Amino acid sequence: MLSALTYLLAMIGGIAAVVGGVIFLFKQKTVVTQEGQVTDIDIPFLGKVRSNYPSIIVAFIGAAVMIFTVSRVDPTVPTIDLSADVGVAEGSRRSGLPVIIAAVPQQYLGLTTLDETGKGKFDFTVEKTPGTAYNVVVLQPVEVTEDGITRYQSIHGPAQVTEDQKHLIFTGVLR
Repeated sequence: MLSALTYLLAMIGGIAAVVGGVIFLFKQKTVVTQEGQVTDIDIPFLGKVRSNYPSIIVAFIGAAVMIFTVSRVDPTVPTIDLSADVGVAEGSRRSGLPVIIAAVPQQYLGLTTLDETGKGKFDFTVEKTPGTAYNVVVLQPVEVTEDGITRYQSIHGPAQVTEDQKHLIFTGVLR
């Protein structure tokens, strides 16, 4: 991955080459003999040449530098794996209901159904933001009212980062 400074310098260089090539194309002067034959083209800083290809080549090289630079930028966001163990309190009859989980700072949703013992496991990837504490919210729909409103039971709390800094772990029990 390119550093921000390298990316910036390459983009400025590419833009300068494209703009410079186009400017040279417009500033060129054609030298015509008395017979009306074109002999040379005078391009600023490059001197007299038989064609305007150098200006066109400079513009294309600049475009190539910009395209290469943009293609080297890594658009992926660093991530960290989240594991959450969720259970239902003993004696609860909510084991068969789906459970929804969200991780903060950016919203990610996972959906699973708890097994007969009232246990469910979620594994998914969330955005890794250095220096950020992660809170986990677990929601379970328990009722849909006559007006179509879903009522949830929830648990929430901080997720713990593992020693290797590669996983978040959350454990909670719905009551």
